[in-house]
Amino acid sequence: MDLVAEFHVHRIRPSRIAYRLGIDIARVEAWLSGEQDSARFQHLIAVHRRRKYHMQVRKADRLRGQQAYELRLAAQQDLHTGQNTDPRPLKDDGRFKTSEGRH
Repeated sequence: MDLVAEFHVHRIRPSRIAYRLGIDIARVEAWLSGEQDSARFQHLIAVHRRRKYHMQVRKADRLRGQQAYELRLAAQQDLHTGQNTDPRPLKDDGRFKTSEGRH
C-alpha cells in the first residue's frame, strides 16, 4: 500500500502502478477511490506528498536565482494541489517569502 501511495503522488497511472507492483488493478483503484483502507491510504498519501515537497526544496537549495525560486514555487504549488488529503497545516519556515511578504 505504501508503494501505491508513493507512485500515486508521483502521478503514475493506476494501471501502470498495478503492472509495476504485480497486484490487481481493482485493488489499486479501490485504494485510490477510498473504498478500501481509506484513512490509512490518505495518511500515506500525505506523508509521501510532504516527502516529495521536501526533496524538491532541497534540490532548489542547491540552485541559485530564478531557477531556484521557480523550483520552490512549483514544489509549493504541487503540495497545495493535494492539500485536501491532509488537513494538518505545514510549518511555515519563511523560505518562500518575497520582499512583499507574500509566497
